[in-house]
Amino acid sequence: MESLTEDQFRQVKKSDTLVVYGCGYSIATLPLIHKLKLVEFDSIGFNWFCKSHIPTTFYVLREQCPPHCKGLEGERAKDLIDDLTEYYPDTVLIVIDLKDSSNSWKDRKIWIDHRGLFKQRGVVLREKYYQFYRQKEYGLFFKQARELNIFQQHIMYSTCTMSQILHLANWLQYQRVIFVGVDLYDHRYFWLPPDVLREQTKRSKGKRELDSRHFTANVTVKMVSDYKEVYPEVSFFVHNPRSLLAAVIPVWEG
Repeated sequence: MESLTEDQFRQVKKSDTLVVYGCGYSIATLPLIHKLKLVEFDSIGFNWFCKSHIPTTFYVLREQCPPHCKGLEGERAKDLIDDLTEYYPDTVLIVIDLKDSSNSWKDRKIWIDHRGLFKQRGVVLREKYYQFYRQKEYGLFFKQARELNIFQQHIMYSTCTMSQILHLANWLQYQRVIFVGVDLYDHRYFWLPPDVLREQTKRSKGKRELDSRHFTANVTVKMVSDYKEVYPEVSFFVHNPRSLLAAVIPVWEG
C-alpha cells in the first residue's frame, strides 16, 4: 500500500457531499439512475460493501475477517483483498490500527498485517475507543472533532464503524452526507438472498434473526441525530425511506 501524507489525503476530497454506503439489503435494489448520480460525489465504503463493486472514494478496513470468522466462504481475507484489488484500484484505503483500542480489540492487527498486499494508496489511522453514556455526548464529541487531528492523534471508535465514518466526515468538513444501504431495520445483506441469514450473524453473541433490528441501529440513529443538532448547517439524507434513519433525517430524492 502506498502511504499518503495528511496533505495528500485531504486532497482526495473532491466534493462537499459524502455518500456513506452500508451493506443493507436495499443496495441490491439500488436503481441504476441513482448509482450514476451518486458516483458524482465523494463516497466511503466499509465492511463488505466491496461485494457490490460500486466504486468509492474511500474504504475503511477495520474488522472484516476477525479470527472467529475463519473459514467463512466468501468472507475470508483473500476474498476482500481480491475484490478490492479488482474493483477498487483507485480507492484510498483507510487502515485502522487497533493496538491501542479497547480491550476487546487491543493488539488485534488484522489489516495492518496485510498492507503489503494492497496496491492502492492509503493511510493508517490509530483508533481510540470512546464509551459514551450520557445524552448529547456524541454531539459534544463531534463539536470538538474538527480540532482532533486524526493523523497526529487518533480516530474515534464507539460501538460500530459508523462512529469512525462520521468522525472522518466531520474532520473533512463535508457539508452534506447521504446514507445509502444503511437500513438498520433487519439483518439482511445485499449480497445474500433475502431469506438467508449471514453466517457471521449466526455466530455473533445475542439472538439475531433476519427481521430483527440491526444491533447497531439505536446507536447509529443517535449519533446522526446528535451530529445534526451540533452542526445544523450540515445536511443529512437517507436513500432508503424505510431506513430507521428516516425518523431523524429526510429522504434523498436524487
